[in-house]
Amino acid sequence: MSRFSMRRFGARPVPSFASVALAVAVATGCSSGPPVATPSAPAATPAPTLPVVTPTPEPTLTLEPTPDLAAIGAAYLASADRFNPVLAASLSALADPNNTEEDRVGLYLEIVAAFDRVIADFDAIEFPSAIEADVAGMRGAFVMIRDDFELAADLPSHDPLPVYEEQVAIYKQFADKVRAYLGLPPRPTDPPA
Repeated sequence: MSRFSMRRFGARPVPSFASVALAVAVATGCSSGPPVATPSAPAATPAPTLPVVTPTPEPTLTLEPTPDLAAIGAAYLASADRFNPVLAASLSALADPNNTEEDRVGLYLEIVAAFDRVIADFDAIEFPSAIEADVAGMRGAFVMIRDDFELAADLPSHDPLPVYEEQVAIYKQFADKVRAYLGLPPRPTDPPA
């Protein structure tokens, strides 16, 4: 068939294999030649991620209940009223030169019992946290005195009075602070309370 006859019937010329391969390569981006740089869209850079900030809840204040200083002071004074007469009588009786060893041991044990009671009273009172250290200091002095009188009851040759005097001096410093905080009158001079 001639070219003329192909036109006559509306036929088109058949392209050669080379021209078909070139058309496919161009359409798919492949080429048989060296690579040609094609402009491409710039790579999208990821947006910086910010830390997620979640609001923190407002701290809740746990308020210590307002202590009833009058009731605490009354309990403190009631303990002192029970303790002071017993301690004063026992210390006065110890000064008697006619005491036998048995008498002294009995008095020492009375003093130990009195200190046990006042320590238990202190432990039962809910003192405010503002004076806990001072109350602990008072209690510590009482424990030292009690323990030394207990030692004297077991070992009658031991004299508990030097430790008593030393610890009473320490006690007084703490007691003055506690009484001032509780709004109580100054402590009596002797014995401690």
